[in-house]
Amino acid sequence: LPFRSKAVYNSRQSLKEIIWEVLKRVFEFRDSFRLKEIIRSGEYDYIFLNSLTLYPLISNNNKYILYIREKFLGDKKLFKKVLKSVKQANKVIFIDKAITEPFNGEPLDYLILNNPFDMTKVNDLSTDEIFREYDIPKDGKIVISLIGLIAPDKGTDFVINAFNKAQCEYLILLIVGKGNNDYGKSCNNKVQQNIY
Repeated sequence: LPFRSKAVYNSRQSLKEIIWEVLKRVFEFRDSFRLKEIIRSGEYDYIFLNSLTLYPLISNNNKYILYIREKFLGDKKLFKKVLKSVKQANKVIFIDKAITEPFNGEPLDYLILNNPFDMTKVNDLSTDEIFREYDIPKDGKIVISLIGLIAPDKGTDFVINAFNKAQCEYLILLIVGKGNNDYGKSCNNKVQQNIY
């Protein structure tokens, strides 16, 4: 995700993987400056940010609409930092009620545009059952999930290609969604190691 405050390295990473992570951080850092410069140089009625990970871009200099699609799972220190930026947004849109939970009781101007996928059910899922059902090895790997419709405008093929190119042995990509069409079959054909 963009604007990570620190990278996570572990002893299972190869030198190639560590270098890849460092390079990604350099490009993310460069891209964040580009975005800030674009925002600074333009005159906008509103700026729409479609992810909570973009919170560092919010300032009092412009009007922002923040669309939060992901559940905040960070620690209290990071939450204070995120909340300070989120409070500066002119409007906050949550994808569903479950995503609002960390922000309950905070004075935010927000609305909920319900997503057809009920995020409240995510907490009820048993990862052990999912791992068993899909024969996913449970050997300390980090699981990244892509949940939603498998369609060209969602970029599923882009995520699969990037995951294949990264070749990080300690990661698993779990894709959950409907894609019973040619695009879904095309995505399935691109699947390599550690993608389920």
